[in-house]
Amino acid sequence: IIRYAYDHPQYIRMSRIVFPMWRALEEDAGEQLMIPTGGVDIGKEGDANIQNRVISMTAERIPFERLTADEMRQRYPQFRLEDDEIALFQGETGVLRASRCVRAHIQLAQARGAEVRENTRVEGISVKDGVVEVRAGGELYTAARLILAAGGWANDLLGQVGIQLPLQVVRCQENYFAPEPARDYEP
Repeated sequence: IIRYAYDHPQYIRMSRIVFPMWRALEEDAGEQLMIPTGGVDIGKEGDANIQNRVISMTAERIPFERLTADEMRQRYPQFRLEDDEIALFQGETGVLRASRCVRAHIQLAQARGAEVRENTRVEGISVKDGVVEVRAGGELYTAARLILAAGGWANDLLGQVGIQLPLQVVRCQENYFAPEPARDYEP
């Protein structure tokens, strides 16, 4: 998901930076990677999360609509809000086609000279005299800089160069449903 509807202004400011970057990636890749959908955030009338979104989007001048439960029932009958719930609709929300985005990044990086080593386990990292050395797949790579995107394994690797971040691995459960009728939930 890509959106402006956040409960803190800093996230909205970051969205303002990345939205054009995703558009530029689409242009470079020659394919649509962002699917505009609009988005709704639903919660109880006095919910702090909803109130903070209203405050943040208002402060950052992000256009949105505040919809009552009745207005949601009329506009989006597939959602069943309780009478004490409201929804915030923000029209610029969308979905990123994640696999295509990753593929586009890889292809464009390769076109610019990057070498991609898929399914290669990083065995070790060290820094010597300002040069980063990475042992992976039985080979040694050197560079002036290293970008590490290791997720839950980041501290295992960073610990090798004396860095420990306050990371906590959490389980995120995804659920998929087959709604009826499916057309009510299409972009």
